[in-house]
Amino acid sequence: MLVPFRGRCGFKVNMPKKPKKYGVKIMCSCDAKTSYLYNAYISTGVGSDGIGLTDHQQDFLLKPTQSVVRLCKPIERTNRNVTANNYFSSIETGDELKKRGLTYVGTMKKKTN
Repeated sequence: MLVPFRGRCGFKVNMPKKPKKYGVKIMCSCDAKTSYLYNAYISTGVGSDGIGLTDHQQDFLLKPTQSVVRLCKPIERTNRNVTANNYFSSIETGDELKKRGLTYVGTMKKKTN
């Protein structure tokens, strides 16, 4: 989610396709039925996705996988389903969530070379 903000901030991001183009990017994990917020953190730029993860978890190839693992810590081993868009979807993400007792549903883009 992008919280609109036009002031001075070292981690303000520009997302041209959003209605409010500038702001602070917050990564959230929410319940689909109740809209209850389980976990969130402010994305402050390079390396912020891996904060609080072990060395093994920080070695993930993709940064979105680090983000999903970090957000899903409170619900590990609960047999819940995690649903996300194509930014977070990868084989690596699905495999890691399976090891943590979660299932994963997400859209994938066909990779063309």
